[in-house]
Amino acid sequence: MSEEDFVEFDEESLPGSPPSLVSALLCSIFSFLFSIGCCYFAIFSISFRSGLYDSTKDFSQYDTRCKDSIPYKYLVNHSYLFPVNYSLNNNITSKISWFLYMLESHYRILANKQEIFSNDHYLKFSEKIVLEALSKSFNVSEDDFIINFGSLCNQSYIGHPMEIAKSLENDEKLRKSAFPLCFNESISENPFSFHLVSTNISKGIESIKRRIVENGRPVFLSFKRPINQLKHSSTIIQFPELSMISLDRIYDEIILSDSLVLPIIGFNDNFSPRGSPSNYQGGFILRGFSHNTGQTYQYLMDITTENQEKVNCPQSLTYKQWKLSSHECINTPSECGTLLSCRNGYFCNSTSVYSMLDVKCENTANCSILMADIINKGSLSLKGIPENFISFLFSNINANAIGSCGYLFLPYIVFENIETISNNFFSPEALDIHIKWKKKSAPPFADSKIQTCFSNSIFSFNNISLDTRPELEYL
Repeated sequence: MSEEDFVEFDEESLPGSPPSLVSALLCSIFSFLFSIGCCYFAIFSISFRSGLYDSTKDFSQYDTRCKDSIPYKYLVNHSYLFPVNYSLNNNITSKISWFLYMLESHYRILANKQEIFSNDHYLKFSEKIVLEALSKSFNVSEDDFIINFGSLCNQSYIGHPMEIAKSLENDEKLRKSAFPLCFNESISENPFSFHLVSTNISKGIESIKRRIVENGRPVFLSFKRPINQLKHSSTIIQFPELSMISLDRIYDEIILSDSLVLPIIGFNDNFSPRGSPSNYQGGFILRGFSHNTGQTYQYLMDITTENQEKVNCPQSLTYKQWKLSSHECINTPSECGTLLSCRNGYFCNSTSVYSMLDVKCENTANCSILMADIINKGSLSLKGIPENFISFLFSNINANAIGSCGYLFLPYIVFENIETISNNFFSPEALDIHIKWKKKSAPPFADSKIQTCFSNSIFSFNNISLDTRPELEYL
């Protein structure tokens, strides 16, 4: 197959890719002052060969070799930023959402370049067809793919990004596994086809940050999900919430559970999760698999305010931001403060609706909570709860805004702790993957059914203006 069959695009020319000329110059001057031996020859070589205006790309490559050149916050190209919105249940979506996102984001860049649709649209691909294709590539059933995700089977780790990358090189069927959302079964003549261009693995915080800045596109982080365990009344309770990755060994025990793969779309060295210890400052911004959890990337990048985030993502609020109720709330719901749903069936009824009446903490490890049970017209008393666990027992009943929330913050210290206690193939590492789409993947399509399906699978969202993107900021 000839190279002409594929659509090429220049990611370096897109906004939000490698550092701008001004940023590169500032970086080079700073680095020159503190590391003459390293930076003098780089600047001299770049200026001598190409001239200052022609050397931006060389500066970008040079930047990746100097630690001081990494910005303290960075967000990938805006073409990779569109809603976290999948329809399958979380147990399935959590295993394949990264692959769907990889397909959809690369197609969106193609579509924007060829003006197939505008910047505030994206094409959704069929989750069912992708799951079917990925399962076949590992010679397992769809159920086994989900259940054994991350496990060693047939001499490969099921679902690991690098294993899938190897399959993409040799399995043409997998390269044709993408098809618009409206189709739930494979078709014999699928016009959507892509080609794997390159893959690179990065390990360690600095290496991953450099890779993201250098390419301006997401990388896919594979790791084991941390789970905090709490001893409560002689019973060990696990909190397997994805948002708990922001917690550390400050409770009874943290263990590693199932395997996850999530895109890293940026980082912010200055951000700290609400109520976290001081050593939690700085971390990666991950794209989750459900808008019902997490926050907006704008908030995690310090673009929007705390008050704006409360409106956009109410389910991400901590218990200190819940409005307390009076006892009249039990019989008169209109008198209630923040309405809450139960997130852990061990402590509360998952079918009821609650509102907090009172909370008292003797210390950070021992709090007593009194809740109004609105459905059953009673109250619920909980004792011996660590303060930082309260926000994970209940959640705001108001839904997060679709298309805004779904991003998670992984502090660097938690990343390092996961590295320390990981001893298998799913220890933290980030895959940078680059694909090209075949030209016939773009409309118009000869088959009217495919053309209709394509049109019906395009979704719109409120686009983020380019002028709100943060500039590269250096320490």
